[in-house]
Amino acid sequence: IENNAFFNLTKLKELYLSDNCLFKLSKNLFSNTQQLEILNLNNNLIKNVQMSFNNLNMLIFLHLSNNKLESFNLPATLLPKLKFLDLSSNILLKEFKTNKPSLEYLNLKNIHHLDLIETTNFPNLKYLYISKLSYKTIEKLLLQRIGYLELDLSFMNLSNISFVTRRVSISLKILKLRNSLVHFNFSSLFYNLIEVDITA
Repeated sequence: IENNAFFNLTKLKELYLSDNCLFKLSKNLFSNTQQLEILNLNNNLIKNVQMSFNNLNMLIFLHLSNNKLESFNLPATLLPKLKFLDLSSNILLKEFKTNKPSLEYLNLKNIHHLDLIETTNFPNLKYLYISKLSYKTIEKLLLQRIGYLELDLSFMNLSNISFVTRRVSISLKILKLRNSLVHFNFSSLFYNLIEVDITA
C-alpha cells in the first residue's frame, strides 16, 4: 500500500485491510484519516505497527489478529479512545506494554510465548480473553481490574484459579474454561454468573 493511499479520505470512519499479505505499514499511512474509528488488519504479515498510529485519536476498534507481531507497545498518548483490541493468534508476540484507561475488550488468545507484560491502567476493562499463557502472566492481567463481565481462560493448564475467586468473581457474568485442566469449586461469590462453559 502506497504511503498516501488514503490521504484524501478525510471522512473515513471504517477501514478493512484484512487478508492482504501486508508486512509493513508506512509511518504516514493514516496521517490524514483522523476520523477513523474501526481499523481491521487481521490475517496479514505485519511485524510492527506502533509508528503508524500517531494520528488515530478517534480509533475505537483495532483488529490485529493473526499477524507476525513480536512486540506491542502502546503508550498512553496513542489511540486515547481505544476500547477494543484484538491481538489473538500473534504466535510470535513476546512483549505487550500498554497504558490504556479506555480499553474495555482485550483478546490475547493463542499467544504462546508472551514473556513480558507491562500494563498499568485498565479501569474499564470488561472482557478479557486469554489462553496458553503462564499463571504469573494471567494473574498480572487480572490484578489490573476487578469488575470483569466476561473472562475466557480456555485451553489453560492451571492447577487452580483461586485468583479469579479472589479478584473478579463478584461482577463476573460469563466464565469460559473450555479444555482447561483446573481444580475449581464455585463459591457463593459467583452469584452473578449467567453462563459457564467448561466443555472438555
